[in-house]
Amino acid sequence: MELQGENDGEKVKKALSDTDLADYENRYPKELSGGQKQRVAIARALVKQPSIILADEPTGNLDSKTTAQILGLLKELSKEKLVVIVSHNLSDAEHYADEILELSDGKILRHLKRNENFDERLRVEKDALIIPYGEKLTDENLSSVNSELPNVAIRSVRQDSDRFLPYENTKERAPKTETAPLEKKHLKFKHTAKLSAKFARHSLIRTCIYSAIFAAVLVVLGLSQLIMNFNGGEVVVSEMAKRNLSCDSFMKDDNDTYDSVDTTRLVDVEANDLQKFYDAGYEGKVYPLINYALFNLGSNVCVSQQRLLTQINPYDVKESVGVLVTEESFIEERFGKLEYVALSDEPKDYGIYITDFFADACMANHPDVNTSYEYFLGRTNQYTGYCYGYINGIIKTGYKEQYKEIFDKLIDPNISKEELEKLAQTDKCLAFYDGINQFLNVAYSFNPDFAYSAVNSKVRQFVSSGISLFEKDGIKHEYNNSWFSSADLQNTTTLNDNEILINYDVYNEIFGSNYTSQNMKEFVPHEVKLTYYLACDQNRSQKKYETTLKIVALTNQYCKFNVADNVFESFRKIEMFTFGYYFENTAQEELLFNTANELGFIPNSSIASSITTMAKAVKVFSDFFVIIFVVLCAALLLLMVQFELKNIRDKMRDIGIMKALGARDIDLIVIFGFQVLVAGLAMVVLYIIGSFVFIGLANKVLVLSLNELAKNTMVMDLSFLFVKWKYIWQNCVLACIIMIASFLVPMFRLRFIKPTNVIKAKE
Repeated sequence: MELQGENDGEKVKKALSDTDLADYENRYPKELSGGQKQRVAIARALVKQPSIILADEPTGNLDSKTTAQILGLLKELSKEKLVVIVSHNLSDAEHYADEILELSDGKILRHLKRNENFDERLRVEKDALIIPYGEKLTDENLSSVNSELPNVAIRSVRQDSDRFLPYENTKERAPKTETAPLEKKHLKFKHTAKLSAKFARHSLIRTCIYSAIFAAVLVVLGLSQLIMNFNGGEVVVSEMAKRNLSCDSFMKDDNDTYDSVDTTRLVDVEANDLQKFYDAGYEGKVYPLINYALFNLGSNVCVSQQRLLTQINPYDVKESVGVLVTEESFIEERFGKLEYVALSDEPKDYGIYITDFFADACMANHPDVNTSYEYFLGRTNQYTGYCYGYINGIIKTGYKEQYKEIFDKLIDPNISKEELEKLAQTDKCLAFYDGINQFLNVAYSFNPDFAYSAVNSKVRQFVSSGISLFEKDGIKHEYNNSWFSSADLQNTTTLNDNEILINYDVYNEIFGSNYTSQNMKEFVPHEVKLTYYLACDQNRSQKKYETTLKIVALTNQYCKFNVADNVFESFRKIEMFTFGYYFENTAQEELLFNTANELGFIPNSSIASSITTMAKAVKVFSDFFVIIFVVLCAALLLLMVQFELKNIRDKMRDIGIMKALGARDIDLIVIFGFQVLVAGLAMVVLYIIGSFVFIGLANKVLVLSLNELAKNTMVMDLSFLFVKWKYIWQNCVLACIIMIASFLVPMFRLRFIKPTNVIKAKE
């Protein structure tokens, strides 16, 4: 009745009454006999008010009494409906049928029709007993005949065979082509939900297992999506916000990670780099960072040391970062009101201002040379010419008070190695070292034309040689990491333009000769072609200077190269360049980081540089994760199709029965769709939970990998990946789309399941 869209209890009662089952309506099938079950089948057919009843061997497994009841009922029904019975019992057919079609191997052997004039009585005609065709001669009917005809002598018995006559028009019948209209019905939602819940309970364990597998695939798919869309700037902003830090300085450095400044690695910015930041949407002032650094003053030996976990020293700075050409307001935003602990009476336009931190570092490392703040004023470094600088003053930063808790522990000589390592992993320690990198170890100038003034000042007597290629007789000879000095400024000799003096040991090293201090005067002057590259340009990709020099003599002076004034001036202009930028507007930190990363800038921050390293690694594998993403989508689709087909296969018999009773495809789609919906909801819940757990584990793996990549450097516990609800909802929608797509295949299969196929499969 539900499949017919009806709920009429009276029809049910009448159908049960008509089949003699009025008192059995609350019985289970197992509580009924075979005949009662057959009558239930008839009642189920009757309640639909059919015009035709098809009965396939309705009495095949019944006793004679029940058979008579069933056939009698069907005979009664045939008065109002067409009843077609398939049977092998010819006697029953002849007794109850109105027409008989006898078939063999799909062919009609006979088509008989009941003779309307046939006398159904057992009778006596003259002296013969006439028995109707198909009737059995029993004691009861013999007694009846004898009682009715006592004076007739029966001499013979014969059977009347005219009960059925051949149907003459069988072959001439033309098949009808009209199609009877079918009224489409469907189950009510509550009944569909009830069946869905029943089916779902039977496959609960499978649903849970598949949901867990779906969720696992979705978690990995989500991780792939995070890596594909990895945004280093977003991570930097998040991590900086956790630690109340900011990173607004970026520099070009040929090293992948930033641990300490080394002028031999610096790269000059390209002409249009700054414009690209503005094109990306940056709004605010930008201050250039010039490669005009000071060594730890007073030292004639520079040893580059990384900050090891076992050897942290706040004053372990090889040299200052460089000179930031900025404004006093920028300083006040970082250190408060601009104050000086020492100030020169004669400031120079090419002079710089160092911080009290850098001055303290110099005094801590060389107390015998650097005795007070005033010692630095107006002084230049007499040991390292290419890091020369005239000091106008020392800025008060208050770093000891700001970082007192960390600073006092770092300089404590009694602190244990374990305590030091633990301290190094704290956010406060990281903030201190980021402060050193970004502001405390930087020199400042408030002269907007500082670079021009410094280049054209006469105080610098040495410039870095970078990479020098000397070409002689067509053969190139390379020499690295030395200095050129001005012969005029050094008052050693007077050279004409493009002339050079070379230390004889250096000459031997370059050209493979064997001059000594005794025979160096025998040197014959000759010309060489000099090509100059920055020290960081290991690939020789950007030629900075090229000229032809005449080596006029060899010397035994400490300086390796003494050049004419015109050559020295050319080197001075080339050597000083902008290698980084400080950005005033830190509110656009994410934009700055992403743009800097694209342009090859290194962030001046421990956290940011760690994330930069990871961003580069992720970028290498981004295409690979795109492939993984596609493969996982396909795998999820196949798994869902398999899950739904398995559900259908397990319920094949139920589907066949429901279809036989009139269930439409849409009813079955809703029923099985409910199972898919349950699995989908479970998948989403497990996916969300798994995302938090798995991404946490992924972050730990990434941090461990980064520690291996950057051994002995200070790496904090960072979160490179974090749950993004935007991606979670996107993946949930994607999973729903895949689920709907996967549902089409089983539902297409469902349409071709026929009740007869189910019966044959069962047999």
